[in-house]
Amino acid sequence: MEFARAHGGRCVLKPTRRSGSLGVQLITDPADLPARWADSATPPEPAEATGRGLPTGVLVEELLVGTEHSVELLVADGEVIFANVTDKRIAGGRYPVETGHTVPSALPVAEHDALRAAAVRLATAAGFRSGMLHSEWILVDGVPTLVECAARMPGDMITALISIAYERDVIEAYLRVLRGERPALPTRATGAAAIEFLIAPPGRVTAVDGRRDALRVPGVLDVQVETKVGQTVPELLSSAHRSGHLMAWGATPDEAADAARRAADQIRITVG
Repeated sequence: MEFARAHGGRCVLKPTRRSGSLGVQLITDPADLPARWADSATPPEPAEATGRGLPTGVLVEELLVGTEHSVELLVADGEVIFANVTDKRIAGGRYPVETGHTVPSALPVAEHDALRAAAVRLATAAGFRSGMLHSEWILVDGVPTLVECAARMPGDMITALISIAYERDVIEAYLRVLRGERPALPTRATGAAAIEFLIAPPGRVTAVDGRRDALRVPGVLDVQVETKVGQTVPELLSSAHRSGHLMAWGATPDEAADAARRAADQIRITVG
């Protein structure tokens, strides 16, 4: 409570043993903290969640307002041999679930370079030797602030987006690094790729339409609708509650992201 008041009544609650944004909440009124704390400590988990039944602590962090990004570094013997900045789209409201990604970032050069440099400093400070370092950041007035990081590949099919945008199999390169090799990697993307996740309204699904129309949108590479008629869609509390995804490419980041969003608009999930 004191932490929230010290930051204008705004903070973020984040469970320490959950994934996919499950239990993460944005708090704007300190009076909400007691009830919301319990929700973060014991969030309702989807059936496929791996954290079911595990105790968790809850972190309290400052709530920053800015754009969200991730940086993917491939490091060989302490040297960064590849770096990518990804733009993220986040659902509005209390639960900041990721709804889309674009590779490479559409940021101006100065902000893009600031994020890359911050991630490289992070790798150096951590003594990271070889592998892939995925870090997530919020950019406020051009200044990157670290949200979290992990010595692993990113999720949400970001590796697929990188492979499309840079025309290089980044997973194959990652495995070669783990074998002690130093593969040659491009310094710039030749195009762009984006993924948009489908967000259905809560309720029992009565119809799913528009997949064929979505596939007709120029630039679309893949359409996956996971929610079926008869299923019950819960409130969007985590990545596991999304209803599918669409992947698209383009000559520029904006073109790829626009194609993915236009295709997503063609999918109609009706609930009763």
